[in-house]
Amino acid sequence: MKRLGWMIVLVFAAAACRPDITALGAGPSDRSPFNVDCEVGWQGCYRPLDWAPVDVSISAALQKPFEGLLMVAAEQDEVTTVEVTHRFVLTPDVPVWVPLAAKFSFGVSQCKAGIRDAGGRTVWESSYGLWDSRTGKPLLTAVSPDELLVGVSGRMGFGLRHLSQNSHAVSSGEVTLRGRGGGQRSGGPAWLKVYVKDRIQRRLPWDWVAYQCLDLLILYDPEWTALAPQQSEAIAQWVSGGGRLLVVLGSNPLPRDHRLARLLALDVGEARPVTLPEAVLRRWGAEGRETPAVPAWSLDRPAAWGWKTEDHGTGRTLFAWGPVGFGRAGVVALDPSALGGPQGANTVPFWVQHAAPLLDSPTIGQGAPQASDEDRDPYEYLYNTSDQATNNVLGYLLDIPEMQPTSIVWVMLLLAALAVVIGPLDYFVLKRRDRLPLTWLTFTVYVVGFSALAYFGVGALRSGKAQLRTVSVVDAVQGDAGAWRCGYNGIFASDSDDYRLSGLARGQWWSTIAPSSGRGYYGPPGRSTRSMACAQEDGGNLPTYLPINIWSMQCLLTEEACRDVPLGAEVRWDGTTLSAAVENRSDTPIRGGTIRVLGERVVRFGAIPARGRQWVEGRPETVQAWESEPSGFEGTMAPFWGPRRQASLAEGQLFHAWGARGRTRVILDRLAQGAAVVCAEYEGAPLAYDLAARSHDVMHRQWVRLLVIPKEGPKP
Repeated sequence: MKRLGWMIVLVFAAAACRPDITALGAGPSDRSPFNVDCEVGWQGCYRPLDWAPVDVSISAALQKPFEGLLMVAAEQDEVTTVEVTHRFVLTPDVPVWVPLAAKFSFGVSQCKAGIRDAGGRTVWESSYGLWDSRTGKPLLTAVSPDELLVGVSGRMGFGLRHLSQNSHAVSSGEVTLRGRGGGQRSGGPAWLKVYVKDRIQRRLPWDWVAYQCLDLLILYDPEWTALAPQQSEAIAQWVSGGGRLLVVLGSNPLPRDHRLARLLALDVGEARPVTLPEAVLRRWGAEGRETPAVPAWSLDRPAAWGWKTEDHGTGRTLFAWGPVGFGRAGVVALDPSALGGPQGANTVPFWVQHAAPLLDSPTIGQGAPQASDEDRDPYEYLYNTSDQATNNVLGYLLDIPEMQPTSIVWVMLLLAALAVVIGPLDYFVLKRRDRLPLTWLTFTVYVVGFSALAYFGVGALRSGKAQLRTVSVVDAVQGDAGAWRCGYNGIFASDSDDYRLSGLARGQWWSTIAPSSGRGYYGPPGRSTRSMACAQEDGGNLPTYLPINIWSMQCLLTEEACRDVPLGAEVRWDGTTLSAAVENRSDTPIRGGTIRVLGERVVRFGAIPARGRQWVEGRPETVQAWESEPSGFEGTMAPFWGPRRQASLAEGQLFHAWGARGRTRVILDRLAQGAAVVCAEYEGAPLAYDLAARSHDVMHRQWVRLLVIPKEGPKP
């Protein structure tokens, strides 16, 4: 009895010392020392299936430092819930801010968060509802592909807050309309909404993927020296990979050695006064004011391809913009707030004029949008045209015999055998032995036996080693130090298990990718059927828990900035003949490739050995542009009889899938401006990562696209 009494005392003492575990959906309890706030997107704006910032603020009444693991989980697509983990240290009375990035599907109803201590025990957890139960509307705003999302940091002066109400987004192509009568696509232009979301400078994301949902980032006279190196590097990486940046200089000088200053193809000098013409002031809504000379920083532009300048009638460069990697950047040399006077909606033309050159489609125009938030259907969302291309790539990854449905022939043979056994065979055997009443027993034995035969028979037909199938695209700009890689990975499971990846490197961003119907719908909690966990540390998001069921495939998307460019080229184009020296800088042979100019003019080249070179010359032939190549995917279902057709993957299908589509649009735009792109296919290129501790097969097809500024004139 004494031992039992001491055990009860110890149990109650341990329960009293352990921190409280908050129930999901109830929020922190009064006894929990932790207070956690979670903010998703740019002031609640995000793009479904695209990376968005997730800001988590943690504070607690503690007596000593606490080392813990933060967990944030939400539906990343319609079939998978992804949990992101991040280690942190919380000191007494000092809150900690954890900047994360995650993807969210449309209609995600809740975001779960939790904290574990160093021993792995859950000490706090809660659930944040993302839909308003009273109104039945989402708390997050899903920005459509044809709308504009503009992020601002620094100051919100000179009428910048009025930009969303007095400007609109215009798409040059097919426009997505979402109304209460249902989503539909229209071939004509439409004036859609521009979202302008402010974020204080110290809360700018630390990872480049968190800016991916933005169409434009405006840095309006920020404290350059107060920007953390991780923030500056993240913005620079995002712009180089396809982002758009507008820098408005003001009273804070931009240091020459700043990371963002090195990103720009110009030199920022001293500030000198300049007087703007009355016509320019009238166009900006600043007419009638006393406008003495305002200070403007001098902008000296080196000889950089594609960069343009505007002097606004002053004879000095006041606005410069041009390409930066796969992105675009612009610099305004003066602070428009220095013009004085009231600053309201009439100053919107200033921002429209300086933002439009940085945008392609959708671009920005002056005037209130025709569609409002009240016109939305909150339960439906239409994605962009890359969904079909993504489905084609996933169909190619899934095209293996082990993933094919069992042929109907085997099913018919099994059913016929079962019918013969439980029918005439069973009847004549039992009748001959005068045991017909035993039919109920033999029937049960037959059903169990044939069920086992069906199960193990399917296993024999679909069995095989695990497989890692990857299709990747590497994009680079000649002269840049790095490149961008996106990989489409399919992992086929030979048995149900947690599949671990080895060889993962810092800076890789892994996410799930699933086939899409082109429409997203609101769904209740718990609709996802798969799960995945990733550790988000050191500028990357690496999978740590990846369960896959037997005879199925989990598809993942990898995005990263890489240093090695396996392709080099020197191109000359005189308008008629194209000549080029193509260099293979990798240890993997090139299967073949093309040199493309003007979007649809192509010169083909053949195989190039590892570390080899090839001289290519000829008159370009006209082929289909990438955006007009067939998007339909040939079915590869097992036929009723005969061999199965193998699937093929066209470049137009691959280059317009999620992850590669943004840079494809940039390449097409640069081709129209006179650039060339060398595209080479590598088959059997080695992968930097692999499946750990498991016998498996590897398939890797890699395309490399090198954007080149061709030299004029014939070959030397």
